[in-house]
Amino acid sequence: MRRIAILLAALAALMLVPAAGAFAANNFSVTIAGEGGGEVSSVGGLIEEGEPTGFLEGSPAIECSYESPGPATGTCENEQAEIEPGIEGIALHAVPDPGSELVLWLNEGGVKLAGTVCRSTEEANLPQHPEQWEHCLLGQESGAGNIELTVVFEPCAEGSEAWTCGAMLNVGVTGDGNVDSEDGGIANCQKYEAADACSELYEPGEEVTLTATPEKGFGFAGWTGCDSESEGKCIVTMGELATSREVEAEFAELPTYPLTLEIKEGEGTVVSDPAGIECTGPAGEECTSEFEEGQEVTLTASPAAGYRFFSWGLCPSANGRQCTVTMSEATEVRAKFKKTYNLTIDKGGSQRGVVLNSKNGVTCAVRCSTSTISLFEGAEVTIYTATPFGNTYMKEFTAGTGSTASCDGTAECTFTLEEDSSAEALFEERPKATLSIEKEGGGEAKLEGNGTFCNNSCESQQVEYFSAPTAQEAVIAWELNAGTSSIEWTTGAGTCTGSSEEAKGQCKVTMDEAHELVAKLE
Repeated sequence: MRRIAILLAALAALMLVPAAGAFAANNFSVTIAGEGGGEVSSVGGLIEEGEPTGFLEGSPAIECSYESPGPATGTCENEQAEIEPGIEGIALHAVPDPGSELVLWLNEGGVKLAGTVCRSTEEANLPQHPEQWEHCLLGQESGAGNIELTVVFEPCAEGSEAWTCGAMLNVGVTGDGNVDSEDGGIANCQKYEAADACSELYEPGEEVTLTATPEKGFGFAGWTGCDSESEGKCIVTMGELATSREVEAEFAELPTYPLTLEIKEGEGTVVSDPAGIECTGPAGEECTSEFEEGQEVTLTASPAAGYRFFSWGLCPSANGRQCTVTMSEATEVRAKFKKTYNLTIDKGGSQRGVVLNSKNGVTCAVRCSTSTISLFEGAEVTIYTATPFGNTYMKEFTAGTGSTASCDGTAECTFTLEEDSSAEALFEERPKATLSIEKEGGGEAKLEGNGTFCNNSCESQQVEYFSAPTAQEAVIAWELNAGTSSIEWTTGAGTCTGSSEEAKGQCKVTMDEAHELVAKLE
């Protein structure tokens, strides 16, 4: 009743009511005009908090209606009701017909408190659509005369926002989130938002698509009042003129779960996306943050200087330095970092060669003169060279420091890396040894092989072969000429010894040093 008291106080203050006295009740008449239609009524009297009070209904109550097209004929009349001693008046509400809108109240007499007590439905706290109306309270001093009021209804103008000029869509929201329509009529509708953000007038039969977007910490729980749903969206087909549709979007608070990250070994930093975890420290450091149910959290590990990321523990989906967790319960993930040391290899001498290691292959390739690789502390490493490159070979490792100090003088070295270490690989020209071939006797033969070619008329030949690091093998094949029956190695080496009467054959010599062969042909 507080609202009624406020309205009555406003009337009394504006009219400067004199002392109470006996006055004859005056009549109130209303005429409906215009090309539209509607109803004007005092039935129920003053509306308070959406309910009729019966106060200021008049005697008898006015029930005056007219269907378009106008103009209206006739007048509806009643006797004004007493507001309080010395004040009389009437409380009206006006409801346009579908397709019509209320244009104007025209007061022909008495006192009309425009903008103060003539108000829209929303201002008067009246029931919402489809029973929306305009509300007006008129009052005067008792005995001041009759009040005549004309109410003008017109057909809906283009673009009218009157609820009777279209079909009204009202959206309600529970929980934290917002609703928007694809056409933009409903925009950022939230549970505490003003009515204009959550209501919009549409053409009858128009299809409206609504999208629900939860706020952080909430998930979309569902729609009510939709004609259909597609991919989480609500689709509503609007009804006839002056009807309304009610749609409700519900958002529910999401549960959260803790994600705990432990630095299990070494030193480094792990951060989460979305933000929440930023864990830096040596082994034993733990960090915890809460994440929403269903949220995908990506952890990224970055090693401290002198360390390298080694592995994840308890991670449901690992990819290199990243771990992805979809939150459905309290989860713990562990990260390991390991200390690393540098192994540096320099090439000396001719530098023409390749240095390899047993951990990750090439340490220093053909065109490299120095190379540094990082390996885990305690790694057992073997450094060595590939087969000789052209006419060069690696003679030995020299100048070893740290864990490679024991490698000096060796061509292959195995060690455990416990500190930053280095060594030089010394490459030299491959040494050669000469093979001398000479023929004697009266026969003829052709001698040839890998590097040798001494035909029938050739008497001697000298050929060089690599003698280190692995001695090259010389192959000599003979073919006796017609009239020659035997070959005898009077000076021999390898398998080129003794004699043979075979017309064709071969023998071999390992060229680890210079050798001489003398073939006697008979």
